[in-house]
Amino acid sequence: MEKNIDQAALSRRGMPQNRLGEFVSNRRRELGLTSQRDLARQMTSQGGGYIDSNYITQLESGRIDIPRQPKLGQLATALQTTQTDILRTSGVITDPLPDIPNPFDPLDPRATIFDALPKLDNKNAEFIRLTVVFILNNPLETID
Repeated sequence: MEKNIDQAALSRRGMPQNRLGEFVSNRRRELGLTSQRDLARQMTSQGGGYIDSNYITQLESGRIDIPRQPKLGQLATALQTTQTDILRTSGVITDPLPDIPNPFDPLDPRATIFDALPKLDNKNAEFIRLTVVFILNNPLETID
């Protein structure tokens, strides 16, 4: 299966431009959030922990390449977008995304859940599918 995770985008050195920062800044303004503090308050109100305006400054200036959970979820909700769109914008996920085949045996109960994800009216379903495939393609090394 072809991987759609750009490993170079996972490191600060691999990011040639600040696409995510520009996206966050532009989207914040589109939503009428005139200050970084406004976005920080909006993210904090989503739960998952306190966010201050310095975090937004770091995002928009490119000092933070990719938000981690739970901040990624808070950011997506506050910007009224999906986590997948944020990862796509940051270059971690490359376009176009292929149809993701079910990695589980048809008799495995997880297969039914995996197949049901795209049918959900849930902005995180695609992100969950991609995460499952990424984890399956990048197993952790075991220590004996």
